[in-house]
Formats: sequence, C-alpha cells, structure tokens
Amino acid sequence: MASTASAAERLRTLREMHGWTQTDLAAATGLSQPLLSGIEKMRREATPESLRAIAEATDTPLSFFQVAPSTVPSDSLHFRKNKTAPVRLTTQVKAYFREAHRVTTTLLDRISYPVSQFRPADARQGSLGQDEIEAMAASTRRTLGLDPDAAIPNVTRAIERAGGAVFRMALPGVEEGRVIGKGHFGVSYWGGPGERPVIGYFAGSGDRDRFTIAHELGHVILHTFREVDDEAENEAHRFAGALLLPEARARELIEPTTSLTDYARIKATFGVSIQALIMRASALGIIDDNRKASLMVQVATRGWRTAEPVEVPNEDPQLVGKALRALWPESPYRAGSEPLAIQPQVLRSLAPVGPSTSAGPAPRGGAKVMAFPGPKSATAEPESGVRRLHP
Repeated sequence: MASTASAAERLRTLREMHGWTQTDLAAATGLSQPLLSGIEKMRREATPESLRAIAEATDTPLSFFQVAPSTVPSDSLHFRKNKTAPVRLTTQVKAYFREAHRVTTTLLDRISYPVSQFRPADARQGSLGQDEIEAMAASTRRTLGLDPDAAIPNVTRAIERAGGAVFRMALPGVEEGRVIGKGHFGVSYWGGPGERPVIGYFAGSGDRDRFTIAHELGHVILHTFREVDDEAENEAHRFAGALLLPEARARELIEPTTSLTDYARIKATFGVSIQALIMRASALGIIDDNRKASLMVQVATRGWRTAEPVEVPNEDPQLVGKALRALWPESPYRAGSEPLAIQPQVLRSLAPVGPSTSAGPAPRGGAKVMAFPGPKSATAEPESGVRRLHP
C-alpha cells in the first residue's frame, strides 16, 4: 500500500493533471469530499479500498499511486506562454507535463535509446547578445546533425533522433484551441548533460508548432543553468529564429525592401511564419524599426495576423509511440498502463495513432467536459473510449 505522503501527492497530481476539483472526484468515485481532502492533506490514511475506488472510477492503474513522483521541480519548467495565462490552467499544464516527462523518459530508457550531448549556455548573469544566441543555435544544429545553413525538414524528428522526447500536449477534458487561446503554447524541461530534453507543445498550425518546439529547445539550451529573467522569452524567440533560419541564409534572402510576397516564398522553404521572419530580420538588423512596423501593419491589413498564406505541414512526433509499441505491440495503451503507472487514455494522447488532430469543438454553452472513464465491463471497449460525465 502507498504511504500516506506518496498517496497524498499522487492523488493531488491525478486531480491537477485532469483539472478536477475534489468535489468532481468525490462525485465520480462515491467517496466523500472531506475524505479526499483529508488524504491530500495527509490527515487521513489512503486505504486500499479508497485507492481502488479512485482507480476504478478514473481508469487509473493502482501503480499510479505507488510509483515514485516526478523529480522535475515545477518551478524549473520553461514555458512558451503569455503572462496572462490563467493560474488554474497553468497548474494543470505543469501536472500533466511532469507526468508526461516521467512516462516518456521511462519509456525511452527502457529501450536504451541514446541521447546526444547537448551543449547548454554557461551559468552566468545578464542577457545574451545576438551573436551569442547565433553561436548557440549553430552549436545546437551540429548536435542535431543538421546542415549549418539548410532548411530543417522536420524539427521534431531532428530532436527525436538526438534522443529528446517531443509530444503533443492534450490536456484531459480541455479542447486544445482553448488552451492556446488562454496563452499556452509549449513547455519544456532538461536536467542537464546526459539527460533527455523533453518538450511538449499544443498543436496548431505547422509553422507555429515548429517555432514553439524550437523556442522550447531554446529554453533548454539557454536557460537550464542560467537564471530565468524577463528576457528569457525574448532570448528563446531569437534562438528559435536563429535555429530555423541561420544568419547566413537570412542575410542572403532578406533585404530591407523585401516584400511580403517574398517573405511568403521564404516561409514555404524554411517553414517559418512570415511574422517570425520579419522579427528575425529585425533581430539581425537587416530591417529597421520603421520597416518592421510597416510590414506588420501590412500583415494586419491583409488579415494575416491569425491566418497567414502558405500552409506548413504539421510535424507528428514518432519516437514515444514507437517505443511504446516496441515494448507492448499488442494493445500498447492498455498493456503499458500498469507498468508505466499512467492511464491508458493519457498514453494515447502522448502517442496517438496517425496524425495529430484537434480535441474537437468546445462544449455547447461553454460547459466544462469532464473525461472520467467508465467502469470496465466484461465486453472490452476500444482503448480510446471514455464516458463523459458533466459535473
């Protein structure tokens, strides 16, 4: 049986990663809210009966409550998010990512998948200059085994080949577009040399996904050993631009008079949004502030702020799914659930079959949709099947 302390932490993690309140969980399990509160506050013992009730109601393996908690400190996570992102949503993102980090690193370690030696920025105070960021991006390209100046065909696959874990974030019970709409784009963590960098992102357009993944890799390289300050997001943005469009090619392709049509052609080749290309040109001093402002006004006038021309294909992570199916080729989500101490539906979200898709439209009337799985029955349902309960 899990200790009182570990059961308390694991119960809180389960709730937070699903966005459930104690009242929600009480209604689904038949346990009282005061009992659940007492367990989380370590004032009540988590009995085998209570843990089984929670496990059965939420399709959670009992091993979830017994596994060692994630060692990733929540305050060490890096985000591509807006400062106005809701606190409750950020709490759910952190809980989900920390569990996803535990599961994905466990999976890749089980198959002994090698990891490259990424070179982090030295620990020191102060902001990084553009030349330093260009050098770090060039070094990272070498670590990833990429051509120094060419377009990156698939950013996700390059990181996976180097031993990093990349996965699409799909918060249980929350429609993806609503997460991005609330200001969250990606999250990452790296423990340092010898460990795997882990990157999660909320899927959107192909060019935004590539930039978000590159941005999070920037956090991994630039901010693992450096103190994160108000310049961290700007530094990660500039790193992403430098990684995706190296300086030599940017200076070759972009001039102060380059038109939006020409920017669109560059986007088609390098998979970088027109707006990000404009910011890249500005960071390198190719265009001045007046030209940048003029181009951004043109982008807005054409309605391109949220819907740019030139579609960039989405990149679908493959490594985590391949590892899962290598270990459990028959029914990987259900078979892998107990040994990985995670719910089958969370495994499916980390390693979906086929291309990534949106979680679907928001519920009518703005009602929150709770994704509590139904009880197991004698006739097995498809692994993706869950029973939706409204609070």
